[in-house]
Amino acid sequence: MWHYLITPFLLFASLFQSPQTAYTKMVDRVQSSVVRITGEQALDTWVGPQQVPYVCSGVVIAVNRILTAAHCRGEHILADGTPATVLAFNEFYDLALLVAVTDKPSITLRDVPVQRFEDLTAVGYAWGWNRLTVLRGPAFLVNMAPASTHAPGLLVQASYIGGMSGGAVVDVRGHMVGIVQQANEGVGYGVSTQIIRVFLLGL
Repeated sequence: MWHYLITPFLLFASLFQSPQTAYTKMVDRVQSSVVRITGEQALDTWVGPQQVPYVCSGVVIAVNRILTAAHCRGEHILADGTPATVLAFNEFYDLALLVAVTDKPSITLRDVPVQRFEDLTAVGYAWGWNRLTVLRGPAFLVNMAPASTHAPGLLVQASYIGGMSGGAVVDVRGHMVGIVQQANEGVGYGVSTQIIRVFLLGL
């Protein structure tokens, strides 16, 4: 008898909790596939060339295979603290595939192109912190024309932060539509999974 009395209250509460809970669950699922990439890169500094530590992000796309941005390549690469090696890279696409032992699950790549104003979420290690950052924003330009500095991709109304490069950009279902690559003046850029598939098929 009591369940007849409490059911209306549970249904009423679900109206306020379900959307946020669904989004939170989606983000948690995506986060479980994102890895922290660290290493060293040669940079020209005011005291001359130096090996400087850096932090990027990556996402598991298959067993022991991690996709990241090509500009995240360096020396002594680690993926979540585990040694990683570069299997392939393409500087124009700004994509790199790493090999590293990981027990994290693979993310699902979406086949359908991103639509204009579609709600997207990016997940990565902003500022190099040990905690993941989540940025949400709509896509406002998709299938943009290639230029000398970047491949065709998508622009998102979210200012990606250093350290998030290589992190996953996903749709509302948690399916990957691209990765984080660049940011400028409040706009984030990344290539789409269509380009990512071309890169992977060329291996």
